[in-house]
Amino acid sequence: MADNPVFDPSNLSFDANKQTILDFLDARPEGEKFKDFFRDQSAGGLIVELAAGLATYLAYQSTVGRREAYLFHVNNLSSAKAIAQNLAYSSFRGQKDHWEFTVTPNVSQTLTKFSILGNIKDDEIILLESITVNSGVPVVLKVVIGTLTSEDITVPSGASRIFRFTKDKVSEDLRLLLNPSPGTEVPLSSLVADLLNDNYVSISNPLGSVDILYLNNGLFIYDTNDLLRLQFVEFDNEIIFTASNIIFDFGTVDSFVLSATETRQIAETIQDIQINAPINNETKFVIRGRDDYKKIFLGLDTAIVSTNGFDASPAVVDLTYVKSDLTFFDASEKSGLISTLEDFRPFGVSPPTISDPFQVDVSLSVLITILAGSTAPADTVTKVTALVDVNAKTLEQSLDFGLIENQINQLKDDIGLIFIKTTRVTLDSPGSVWTASTVYINRVLIEPTVPNTFFYKLIENIEVKWIPSRVYIVGDRVVSTSANGFFFECTTAGTSDSIEPTWDTDVGDISTEATGVEWTNIGPSIPLWIANRVHTLADVISPITKFVAPTIRYFKSIANHETIWQAAQVYILSDIVVPISTNGFAYKATAIAGGGTSDSSEPIFPLTIGAIVVDNEVTWTNIGTVIPLWTTITSYGIGDIISPVTAPSVPQMFKRIASIETEWQPTIIYTLGQRIVPTNSFVNNQFAFEVTVAGTSGSTEPSWDLTPGNTTVDGTVTFTNIGNIVQIDQNHQ
Repeated sequence: MADNPVFDPSNLSFDANKQTILDFLDARPEGEKFKDFFRDQSAGGLIVELAAGLATYLAYQSTVGRREAYLFHVNNLSSAKAIAQNLAYSSFRGQKDHWEFTVTPNVSQTLTKFSILGNIKDDEIILLESITVNSGVPVVLKVVIGTLTSEDITVPSGASRIFRFTKDKVSEDLRLLLNPSPGTEVPLSSLVADLLNDNYVSISNPLGSVDILYLNNGLFIYDTNDLLRLQFVEFDNEIIFTASNIIFDFGTVDSFVLSATETRQIAETIQDIQINAPINNETKFVIRGRDDYKKIFLGLDTAIVSTNGFDASPAVVDLTYVKSDLTFFDASEKSGLISTLEDFRPFGVSPPTISDPFQVDVSLSVLITILAGSTAPADTVTKVTALVDVNAKTLEQSLDFGLIENQINQLKDDIGLIFIKTTRVTLDSPGSVWTASTVYINRVLIEPTVPNTFFYKLIENIEVKWIPSRVYIVGDRVVSTSANGFFFECTTAGTSDSIEPTWDTDVGDISTEATGVEWTNIGPSIPLWIANRVHTLADVISPITKFVAPTIRYFKSIANHETIWQAAQVYILSDIVVPISTNGFAYKATAIAGGGTSDSSEPIFPLTIGAIVVDNEVTWTNIGTVIPLWTTITSYGIGDIISPVTAPSVPQMFKRIASIETEWQPTIIYTLGQRIVPTNSFVNNQFAFEVTVAGTSGSTEPSWDLTPGNTTVDGTVTFTNIGNIVQIDQNHQ
């Protein structure tokens, strides 16, 4: 039998292998044919098909194995690309320099991707991103200098297939159009797995071009006689040029600079392909397993609307999620989800971890140009908003503006006709420039007046207290005057009542004023204490059981009178010490070797947060500053926290905070010596005022003089600014 095998080990056809088995059975002596047993639709027929399937699988494994082995013996690049292609690996074809041209256009228009903007010597200036320009307004264009080439393939049928393009020198700057003039640019990827994400996939072929794959069951379906056009910038030599060589067709070029991050990259070498292609082939199942974890995770809880994951280590996937209400799973819920995920173990990938997501708020601008003679339907804005909103609450590192634009371009009017000429989706600046004397609400992003590449987000819970008879707009946020521990957001605009409403302390519920203004409870101003939750320095929490107003207190996790380091002392993990001669920092034992005994002499403790020092068998990590001791003749500001020089029996912090004097009220009789604080929360945290001329306050709050010693006249009463008030707070432990 070994000399006359039934199967051809190189045959990858299931039908051919099945026929080989049937031919083999027919060739047997009449008594050994078992004709009735092996006929179609019988148990024997199923055995034949299983055997044919096994033979095909073994032939495939053998073929791929040989090709992978051959990869290390190829002597030319085309052979390496061909073998890598059989391993579903697209070798890197090279990329030319990208340039940034600052130009002043002489006409207002929309320039589309791969538009020819002019020439430099014998090469073309090719636009890499679509953009709308305005006449006389300088703009930066991202371009590449080279030769733009295209190749067309007419689709023979609507079946899923591989389209082979043959023109060589295809660089990584390319796009694929379905039915050009102008046609639709389809999403293009080099990862075979993206076929499942409705992407066309391009894989480098041995001709120096690409093969295109598509499942043809999504948004970008092709049919018989449709046209696929591959447009690409040829990968060739760069040219040397000066400003005098530039011929620009749409205005003047003010300056040009080479992109700092997208410079020329040569094509992948044989040696690189020999390493990368087999690794890609071996790890694709692990990658698939990781993706399967994301899909399984999405189905475990109906509140989850999006999932994502990355390789936390070569063996562990770290999953994250978005819930419809933007809340987080607690530790016990995560433990239960991980336990369920362990039952699946796709492709043997180790059980995952689960981390909470980070929210990033972005604002998109959509500019739509209507075809001449067309009219946009009344519901256009609604439809466009729905298409854009699909991207909300999703875990993506980037937004595919091209995909959003293509989806919008496919909208049709009331009689079923395309009415949009072009769509441009852009990302608005995430923050505005900081301005003085401006009221900012929570989560607002600002950038400094002198840009430093950073944006800053307001995250402190310092909201304005509710004020009577004040105009509020939707989005305004307040806290109650009694500080009940919750924030309230205006969801129906109007003028507030003269009497403060009864605030609903259930998150999500609405409090309605007599004037019709509605406030929605958007959550605790300080997060509630949670059991089994690790807290670090400076974490602020609110107790589960609220104190009776006005004694609501918050608790801050801080270091206070930590143990002083000792020589030859046994320490355990997480012990915290301060040096013998205090340096303002605390240190935590983050690693223990042997018995965990410190050295006979004190180590030199580092002054950088996060830095470590090895102390015999203990490793100490700088975890931040400790609360400083009180010192004489020192100026302290609001919010400063100090420790007493002599530690009390019960650890206490002392914090300079605002007074708890009565807030100012309208039309109230005030007597000499009474003290009040303004209702404005910012001022309230700084100054108190004493009645120096008795009388009745006015109907509206006065403008307070913020200079200590100065007076403020309010109705018939006069208040004098008596400065900051210092109060002991013994609840920071």
